Amino acid sequence: YLCSIMSVFHPNDASEILNHHGNIGLTVGEFIVLKQKDYITRWVRSCSKVAILAILWNESSNLNEVTKSRIEKAKNMRGDSDPEAVNTDGLSAYFMQLAAQYNQGTICEDEYNRKQRRATMEISFSNLSIEKKKKEELVDLLLHEIDANPIFHGPNAQELIPMFPSYVMMSADAMSSSASARDIYDKSLKYVVNILTPLFERKDEERIAEVLYNMRYVHSIFLRIESEESKEEAESLIMSYARDAVDNKWSNDMVSEKNAQEVIPALTKIAFQQIDTTDLMSSLVKYVVDLVPQESSVDEIFESAFIIAISMERQAHYLSSALYSNPTMTQIIQMLSLNEDKGIPEELYERMLNDISRGVEPVLKVLRDFDNKGVCGQKLHPREIIATFDLAFVKAIQLCLKHIGDSAQIQTKRERNGFYPFDHLPSSASIYLSKRMQEAVRHINDDRAEQSALAMLVSLGEVTRNIAQMEIAVETSLMITEGKVTELTPPPIPEALAAAHQEDGNMEKALHYYKLALEGVQTFVTREKTDAIVLNACLILAITDKRAALRTAFDFSPYFSETQLNIIPKPGRSLLVQQCEAWAEEIGMTLPEARRMLIESPKDLSSNEDKTDADKNCTNFIEASTDMRSDNNDESASVFNNYGCVRNPISEEQELPCEASTLDEKNPSYKPAIVGGRNCGICSIM
Repeated sequence: YLCSIMSVFHPNDASEILNHHGNIGLTVGEFIVLKQKDYITRWVRSCSKVAILAILWNESSNLNEVTKSRIEKAKNMRGDSDPEAVNTDGLSAYFMQLAAQYNQGTICEDEYNRKQRRATMEISFSNLSIEKKKKEELVDLLLHEIDANPIFHGPNAQELIPMFPSYVMMSADAMSSSASARDIYDKSLKYVVNILTPLFERKDEERIAEVLYNMRYVHSIFLRIESEESKEEAESLIMSYARDAVDNKWSNDMVSEKNAQEVIPALTKIAFQQIDTTDLMSSLVKYVVDLVPQESSVDEIFESAFIIAISMERQAHYLSSALYSNPTMTQIIQMLSLNEDKGIPEELYERMLNDISRGVEPVLKVLRDFDNKGVCGQKLHPREIIATFDLAFVKAIQLCLKHIGDSAQIQTKRERNGFYPFDHLPSSASIYLSKRMQEAVRHINDDRAEQSALAMLVSLGEVTRNIAQMEIAVETSLMITEGKVTELTPPPIPEALAAAHQEDGNMEKALHYYKLALEGVQTFVTREKTDAIVLNACLILAITDKRAALRTAFDFSPYFSETQLNIIPKPGRSLLVQQCEAWAEEIGMTLPEARRMLIESPKDLSSNEDKTDADKNCTNFIEASTDMRSDNNDESASVFNNYGCVRNPISEEQELPCEASTLDEKNPSYKPAIVGGRNCGICSIM
């Protein structure tokens, strides 16, 4: 233990710890802590200012109490809260069923409204990081209060009732895990009684009260603000906007626009203790531009500019969230929403890129000037840094457009049927961005950006089904990490290539890359599609060896792990649990028995000893692969049909929300899988 801690020190420091700690009256442990602090302090002081600012930008969301509290609550919910507990498709089917019953006269209007309201609340609360029992108590309490409390029958009831669940959700998010359902409800009610109701009563007579009510009513995020200092800051902010609205005679549309573009982002920063990234970016840009007249070394200028570029790439989601209010992006989204296959003129995408790059244009100008003069540094070339900025811009646009169009929704539905969900982009965007990336990647060689550039090539290849492009990028990435998937390997490398080969029917290659992807599952870098990776790897393995499939599930699925990072459960997790039950049953065991046998007393999984006839008669998965292709556009297909699995999906007409305990209608086709006290949430599939 001492050696592992001292490995970060210079040998002289280690010697000092072992030989001299007693001379200054400290224990070995106290002396080590002292040396650790000294070491870290010297390291930080050796970093450039731009590096420190970039670290602050990249890590700011992890450095505040709000984030720490949310992560801690989420960790405590492992196995108890599943955001897929109710799915929107099942809810739609349930609403249709209710409407049919109401139209046929089998239920009255009050019962129709009550059941519809309960189902809506269940899906609203499904993402809350609170115990399932408390969630149910909240729904029951809220339904009772909506019927009994006069506040929900006043003149603003029609506005209040639809919004109140969002107030409850924000209150629950802010309060400690020990808060009761009544505590959460009371905090939400206090907000309505003390703030919203007085403003509502004055809004017809005072314009400022009307503006404040409209802001307060739609912004449940006020309930997320805890400290008095932050509350005062938020109050001052909205009062300033309200006064401007009155003084400048803003219309209601103008107020709504200011709300969306300025008030909500500002309140979000206050509520979640976020750093103002706009000011931080301006500081970084100014720092680099100021280095030029100071006759700083070319290497220092290039390194500082490169740090900004790579930070922008890693924070592309912040760039993309700001893009939604950009007029050019709004125009593109509107065109694609009407027809995702519509050819968008390249000029619009070019204009979009110019808008994104405006904040760092001074740095880009400095780099272009050096490039025109033929100046390059010892490690970096100006063209490489410009290409890295391009990578950041491409990623931001991709994140903005990846959910646009029916094809994106089809992938979401297919994920619920067990398939690996491919990333999606409208065709005009994928063509344009691929062309930009093909040019940019030629200039990127620095390890800090190369892996991200390769991941973008894989992602764009995933969209266009360009397996050759994906394969080159994946193999290049694996060469950098000596054939392993490590913390340095960004998703979707190599899982997207595995899924592409699986769709193409090449199960041998699919399994090869899925096995590599499983290495990535156990790193500390969370992979968004972990559940789909594990499920599909197990399905391919089960064709020839169900024991190997079970062992892989036990080793790699977050459901069975006590040490993996707690990631948001996706449909593949519940589907895998049910399939594991079926595999265990086929080899004559319960799931806990199979887990004990394979984890505590593992045998050679590749042998045929003790296998059932069904196992022995499985044909080789490579020979059988031609029968396992799926139509990528068939959203109703199930991946389980391709692998001869015992559980089959029910028809879409039978889909219902799976929280059957709180809904009167039961789904006769649903056989819940109960493992460790946790119910499967995908009854509409299995």
